[in-house]
Amino acid sequence: AALTTGTGLQVLGGSNTFSGKVAEIDYDGTSTNAHTVLLVSKDDANGSDSNAIVGLDIDFNMTAGTAGRALRIDSEQTTGVVAEIDGNQITSGDVLLISGTALTTGEALKIEGPVAEGTIARFGNTNNGRTRSQIVFMSGAAVPNQDVSFFVSGSKGDIKKKKGGVSLFTGDI
Repeated sequence: AALTTGTGLQVLGGSNTFSGKVAEIDYDGTSTNAHTVLLVSKDDANGSDSNAIVGLDIDFNMTAGTAGRALRIDSEQTTGVVAEIDGNQITSGDVLLISGTALTTGEALKIEGPVAEGTIARFGNTNNGRTRSQIVFMSGAAVPNQDVSFFVSGSKGDIKKKKGGVSLFTGDI
């Protein structure tokens, strides 16, 4: 029968002395054929402009303890991609939104890379199969007051041309 309201599966667990896992899905096979260990799927295309329809909702209410994580991905792979977000069909809105409005110390997004030479982050804009790597604007200050802490403008093809080039500004503009 089709579920129309309520909860299809509920697992309750926990106590003040809990140490372990409420649920575990363990795939121990050695197959190299394409497969998925856990799939969360919504097959209908219908949506709503006023009601949130969420594929995976992690509601983690821990308020203390710096070792806690609402989501942790621990991958031992040595090549490939560890996490992928495919938002190629979205035509308006944001593919990824990171909000940290109550943050008083730390960073809303922290990217750490290798100690040796290499690219830590690459930002690009793909248009009709051609990639133009560029960052248009980044600011940590009040833009209306023209108080820009970091600004990059232009593209690689504009270097040494009258129309602009790659410009880097720090401080007030």
